[in-house]
Amino acid sequence: MKKIFVALFLTVIIVNAYAQVDSVYTSLPNALKNKNQVYSLNLSKSSLSELPESIGELTNLRFLDLGINQLKSLPESIGKLINLEVLDLYFNPISSLPKSICNLTRLRKIVAIDNRLNSLPKDFGNLVNMEELLLNNNKITELPESFTNLTKLKYLGLTANYITRLPDSIGNLINLEELWLSLNELTTLPISLGKLTLLKKMSISENHISELPESVVNLTELELLTMSGNKLSWLPQLIGKLSQLKRLDLSRNLLSETEKDRLNKLFPNCSIYY
Repeated sequence: MKKIFVALFLTVIIVNAYAQVDSVYTSLPNALKNKNQVYSLNLSKSSLSELPESIGELTNLRFLDLGINQLKSLPESIGKLINLEVLDLYFNPISSLPKSICNLTRLRKIVAIDNRLNSLPKDFGNLVNMEELLLNNNKITELPESFTNLTKLKYLGLTANYITRLPDSIGNLINLEELWLSLNELTTLPISLGKLTLLKKMSISENHISELPESVVNLTELELLTMSGNKLSWLPQLIGKLSQLKRLDLSRNLLSETEKDRLNKLFPNCSIYY
């Protein structure tokens, strides 16, 4: 009988623990009353113009949604959320991230679409467990050198920024599967890009690129490659090695009819747009 009672008692504890993990708080004052039991906090669409330093007291927090507010900055205390895994900041006028965010080494995903970020902290590469990074529609001009320490990164969205160059060591992001760089100010791509052999989708449309590095032919897992709105007049001789391509967008470039004919023969089963 005693064993049955102990088993039931443990079952109740486990069920309650899972229930607490699944609970989503929508009020910061309420969350602070139960700070050790708060794992998910959704403050999106809360008309927030400032996030208090007290947010750093929620040290067990795993998911934090601050989307669609009027936040211009984040407090340094956010660096105390050492268990945070997902941070949503979409649609805020945030111009920079605090240095302390680089302490959040358990972060797997950051969504900061439609902000006003003009740079990333120097030590951003400390976030070594990052898998998804969505930074579309910001004002970022370059990535810090430490960025390529994010070797677990699978998805990188940098569409619609002002990036002029990629780090030469971009090839260190060996687990990257999707790379979105359209609507930037790129003129060249680094040779090390060819080391991203797991890439399946890459978009570099609407830049100022006149030629691709020969190493791009090593991206043999690519299924989608969009390069519209650049200054390309030819593609590498061995581009046919990209045998998995299903969609290739080369519209609004400078390709000759001869080059188009060559590409049509190399990719008979690929949808090509000129």
